[in-house]
Amino acid sequence: MLVLVSVLVVAGGSKKLGMSTRRAAMAETLVNALAAVGMCLSMAVVAGVAVQRIGAGGVEPHGSGVVLAMSLNVAYAAINFWILRRWKARNMVAASALARAQICLFSDKLSSNLLIAASLATAMIWEGTIIARFIDPVAGLLIATMTAR
Repeated sequence: MLVLVSVLVVAGGSKKLGMSTRRAAMAETLVNALAAVGMCLSMAVVAGVAVQRIGAGGVEPHGSGVVLAMSLNVAYAAINFWILRRWKARNMVAASALARAQICLFSDKLSSNLLIAASLATAMIWEGTIIARFIDPVAGLLIATMTAR
């Protein structure tokens, strides 16, 4: 949310007559740094939880919440795909470091949503087996690895 607010401030502030190109560039750099810090923290949390779950012998997703979580991740994937397309179009019109950072962010989010939905579906298929207990933690490590690129 902080990155989104910063993007709106930069986008709105750069249109005002009083904001110089240098200040707009500095604000854009700040937004990029905030996005990078947020991605690093997110990656560390996901990897830490995945390692903890593997150490505990795996955790099998179960219950009616699995279908809801899978559906929400598919819906979020569609939304993130739409946002990603808009950032790519903006980057084609006026390339910037902010647009490239947002393209990277939303491609990571899209990949994560699809991987989570696929891992939940796979865990439902393999329900009751030892493999199902490790699908979710391994998917978490894959997400952290994708984010680290």
